[in-house]
Amino acid sequence: MDVISTTALTKRYGTVTAVDRISLRVGEGEIHGFLGLNGAGKTTLIRMLLGMVRPTDGAVHLFGKPVNKAFDRWNNVGYLVETPFAYPGLSVYDNLWVFQELRRLKGRNVIDAVIDRLHLGRYKHQKAGQLSLGNRHRLGLAKALMHKPRLLILDEPINGLDPEGIVEVRLLLKELAAQGSTIFLSSHIIGELAKVSMRLSIIHEGRLVTELDSSEIAARLGQRLVLSTLDNAAAMERLARHGVQAQLHREGYIALSDPDSVRHPERIAALLVQEGLPPTLLQVRSEDLEELFLRVIHPPPQRATA
Repeated sequence: MDVISTTALTKRYGTVTAVDRISLRVGEGEIHGFLGLNGAGKTTLIRMLLGMVRPTDGAVHLFGKPVNKAFDRWNNVGYLVETPFAYPGLSVYDNLWVFQELRRLKGRNVIDAVIDRLHLGRYKHQKAGQLSLGNRHRLGLAKALMHKPRLLILDEPINGLDPEGIVEVRLLLKELAAQGSTIFLSSHIIGELAKVSMRLSIIHEGRLVTELDSSEIAARLGQRLVLSTLDNAAAMERLARHGVQAQLHREGYIALSDPDSVRHPERIAALLVQEGLPPTLLQVRSEDLEELFLRVIHPPPQRATA
């Protein structure tokens, strides 16, 4: 069953299209990563999923039901959108007590259990307004998890967390998915999304660019030959003279992506030695995830064919 489905979902603000005809499917028990740069339209889409923003066009369904005024499954949904809200003058415990009352949750240990799960015990009696950004996000996650929702929608949940907190959230999400929860996870940090997501959707300028299963990500990572010489500018010029396309990487080395250079680095080395510019570095490397992401959202121009 699709827990989340959108069909040609669109949101326009005047002449600005924030979300442009996005169709998504998220299955039960899936951790679905939603990746994009800041301003790509991630939060706008999440707000439409939660009924906070009305779409200009298209439709949203959660648990097979349309998200509209008659939608009655909100008790199955937990969410954290942007900066989590809390009553700054109330303690962590009292904020959670208010949420427990609003949700009409029963049980004496509900609050203590979620405080333990999010490692908020030492801040239990601290006012929410005095918490660090990372601990405000922990409190937001605690509220999202208190009622044990079947669907968890999270927008930048690791924002402000220290490395230990990031690992804790990562393990928590995997545990929840193993127990049957469905998680829709939005972020601009590709490395973290790739570590937990079963499927990854990439959005850019409001449009869905591509979707990848976790097993496909490694296969999509391209390879390139990287090299350096004592004079990279001269080496670039000599390579171009011999018809070898190269780019100067932002980290200072020369990168060659054509398959022939990757398969036969010795030919490039011999050419540079012949030109009096022997390589001081020569190595075949795979792209990292950030480079894959940039290549997906900014594909190279197609070369004209005769």
